[in-house]
Amino acid sequence: MRSEPAVTEWLLSSQDHPRIPLGDWSVGRPALLRGGRAFDAVRMRAELVHAAIGCTAPADVAAALAELLDGPVIADPGSWYYGLVPPRTTETWRSSLAVVLGSGSWIVVPVLTKEGPAGPYWAVPPAQYGTLCDPQDLAELLRVGDVRLGGVAP
Repeated sequence: MRSEPAVTEWLLSSQDHPRIPLGDWSVGRPALLRGGRAFDAVRMRAELVHAAIGCTAPADVAAALAELLDGPVIADPGSWYYGLVPPRTTETWRSSLAVVLGSGSWIVVPVLTKEGPAGPYWAVPPAQYGTLCDPQDLAELLRVGDVRLGGVAP
């Protein structure tokens, strides 16, 4: 069970001016949060994610990602998924199948209660303060998707 105030505090810990994202979230808009402090984000092509898990329906994708990953994932319908990973993952990421957004990047983050597919939403919401995806799990998910799409596994 997640504690929304604690998770919100954690997400905002990356910000110099946390009132700005709070203002966006208070009216239901996604906020831009600075990468590289509380988290980085692995930007994954939707087609790779869908191929890896074998479905495209938002609820089914969310259930599969929640089962496969131990961290939060943001969905941007039709194009991208963003797995939140530890800061500085940019320094160790080796997969050519996705880009890591870290320090100097801005990440679109929906309000915690946004779990539906109109605009960016949480496919897998953060479970608690500081919980993040394991970058190796994301790299493996992408590798499987690439193989299923006919790519050559690295």
